[in-house]
Amino acid sequence: MYDYINILLLHFDFSLWANDPRLKFGYKTFGEKDEKGNIIKKTSEIAEYKGLQLVHTETGRCYIKGSIHRFYNQGGDNSSRFTFLNFLEAIEVLEKEFGVIPSKAKFSSAEFGLNLVLKEKGLTAKKLYKSIKYKIGTAEKYMCNKKKKAIGRLFVTEDSTLKVYDKTEQADVESCFDIFRYELRFNRTRSLKRLGITYLSDAMDLNKVIDLFDNKILKSVDDTIYYAWDSLPNTNKLPEYQKKQFLNWRNAEYWEKMSNPKKRNRHKIRFEKQLSKYAKYDIKKMLKDLLVKEFETVVCMDYETIQAIIKQRKQQRQPNHNKEDTQIKMGINAERIVCGKRADCKADTITINYCQTCGKDISHQKKGSKFCNDQRICRDKAYNLKISEHRKKEKDKINQDIKDLIEQRCNGSYIIITEPTTKKKKLQKNKGEDLGNEIVVSVGGKQYSYSDANARFFLREFYKSVDNELIIQY
Repeated sequence: MYDYINILLLHFDFSLWANDPRLKFGYKTFGEKDEKGNIIKKTSEIAEYKGLQLVHTETGRCYIKGSIHRFYNQGGDNSSRFTFLNFLEAIEVLEKEFGVIPSKAKFSSAEFGLNLVLKEKGLTAKKLYKSIKYKIGTAEKYMCNKKKKAIGRLFVTEDSTLKVYDKTEQADVESCFDIFRYELRFNRTRSLKRLGITYLSDAMDLNKVIDLFDNKILKSVDDTIYYAWDSLPNTNKLPEYQKKQFLNWRNAEYWEKMSNPKKRNRHKIRFEKQLSKYAKYDIKKMLKDLLVKEFETVVCMDYETIQAIIKQRKQQRQPNHNKEDTQIKMGINAERIVCGKRADCKADTITINYCQTCGKDISHQKKGSKFCNDQRICRDKAYNLKISEHRKKEKDKINQDIKDLIEQRCNGSYIIITEPTTKKKKLQKNKGEDLGNEIVVSVGGKQYSYSDANARFFLREFYKSVDNELIIQY
């Protein structure tokens, strides 16, 4: 539930606080210095009352900062359960005794968290916060108590800070079981504004509280990689193709070095599937179940009802794609009429696209598609046909060049046909090996080399022209 709040009171009369005998305002000095080294005194009047700070700045603004949970407990600690009804009672006291109007109290920052009592055997607060191996897009810090002992961890982002720590150590309370605190602090209010929470009156709406739990608390668990070392399986029992990958996955540095978010998400999904299949227990699922169970108690509602409200709220947040309704709402639904007919009355046409190879309808595919997505069969057929046509064009060009070369003989040019005289061919000739079908043609001082099919074509065309000449002479 909400704990720390920082709210700005709009259009507030400070005299209500100044005349209250319970509030003793003092000045807070900021240690800024001028050019000569003298301290510049910039002060705000602050009064502390039961875990809250009532602040009056030099500019005349009034703020309330502090733990609403501690305020409800008359200034005590905040390690107990704080329900939604307790939160409403605390706001009612602020409204009656200190003149706070919820609809005019604007959030500057806030914290939302739950205290989880760990009654399961072997499950401790230290084990839970140490099981977090990587949280996407965060800088990690450690939390310490007054004795400088590590009691938890912080994961800081630009908009929010995730706090996971041992509440019994932090609050220095005695308890039979560990109390694990899972808390999300909103450093900026834009995350809250997306859920429709801007003023204190919005925080009093149960549906918005459920939205906040689902979209922020549970989602922060889903985005984080959890595993406990004692739950990991023996890698020798894994298949060979999974061993190396699994060793990388359980290393926190592996996730930090992975810069591509899509690739990281794919690996995260695969890793969690392997954990659910081979691990002794899933600590992430255990934490999620504890959060859901505690939230049911806080809002006095079963999880099925909560899920129904979440589903309904998601449907309400879906954008309206009906163009006509949007135009009516925005006041731009004026019909343009020309000669008794609507000017924008045009029939919608759908272009049907067919596969260029098999003729299959591919209108459902991406615009500009040429082939169907049937295991690339049609695409490969078209590519092979294109290559064969290209090779045929090249062959026809060489054949035409050979015919033109032979025609030069008829014009009085001499054609000399010899074998290649390279070092390799000479060695093959000495050994009695087959030289292969390769010739060198000399015409007018220029040499042309032909091999294999091109050589055979040249000889065939050459002998054909010679035979024709002999027949004519005879």
